[in-house]
Amino acid sequence: MRRSTYIFVILVLWASVVSRAQTKGIVTFGSLKNLEYINDFYNGGTGSLGSGPGPNFGLQFTTNAQAIVSASKGGSGNFIHNPGGYPVMFFQTGRNVTITSTNGIQTGLYFYYSAIQPGVATMYAGPNGTGNILASITLTPNNTGCLTYKLCVWSPVGVPLTATAGSISFAGVPNYLAIGTMHLGFAVPT
Repeated sequence: MRRSTYIFVILVLWASVVSRAQTKGIVTFGSLKNLEYINDFYNGGTGSLGSGPGPNFGLQFTTNAQAIVSASKGGSGNFIHNPGGYPVMFFQTGRNVTITSTNGIQTGLYFYYSAIQPGVATMYAGPNGTGNILASITLTPNNTGCLTYKLCVWSPVGVPLTATAGSISFAGVPNYLAIGTMHLGFAVPT
């Protein structure tokens, strides 16, 4: 009886470690301020303007990743109608933003984007945009009929995963690609 109890305890502890060994969460950018650099906010730290501490999803953003609030909500973002009404991520410098997941992302990823110029979302097996490419998706321009705001159409993108992703890169023209709420480690809705 003692031996079976011991084995059961070991299995429960092992299962809890395995279940924590991936990043799973919803990144809304909702607690970040207008034009705040995301920094370590989603790694249990703070954004550049002191927002936080944020949830510890084990996510590390490149230094050019910023949150922006819609001008319709008092910020400086030239967008509207983003799902959830939260701030969105964008970049003003460089050619891409890379998000590294220290615990890896499994099962799937889905997010919303709005683009005036073409962009690309690429999922890599390794950190910082390294290793094998697991998936690459073209983010086609999707803003037609926008009147007051340049970005008014938000398209959902889902990426089912069969391997663990170590990082995600969003590439495009600075100021012309915005990323809305991201769901990490969840099955892609059908």
